[in-house]
Amino acid sequence: MEKRNQQKAAMIYDAIAASDGFYKCPVAPDVRSLMNIPFTMATPELEKAFLKICEQRGLVQLKGHRSVGGIRASVYNAMPTEGVEALVAVMKACACLCPAIKAHTYAHCQEFHAAHKA
Repeated sequence: MEKRNQQKAAMIYDAIAASDGFYKCPVAPDVRSLMNIPFTMATPELEKAFLKICEQRGLVQLKGHRSVGGIRASVYNAMPTEGVEALVAVMKACACLCPAIKAHTYAHCQEFHAAHKA
């Protein structure tokens, strides 16, 4: 169970790290939680849009604490790996599609665009 929780947390932390600053984790790596993973985006408007996209895909309860804001992914034991994979897929898609960044510079964006050509 612990190994699975470490893998789930690593998937999200890796997506944050690979976003080249699109997502930011305010917690130092040596004290990060495996269960509650907070992250922020450049503006509250981006966070609101991200949360709406997540909700449309059945990913709910991601809004951060009202006094802190941001986004919080809670990946307790009951959260299946597939749920984390779905969140990471949305994170990558949003980072690739957001006009605030140069999507073509990121390898995962190239993969995303290649997989989603119309």
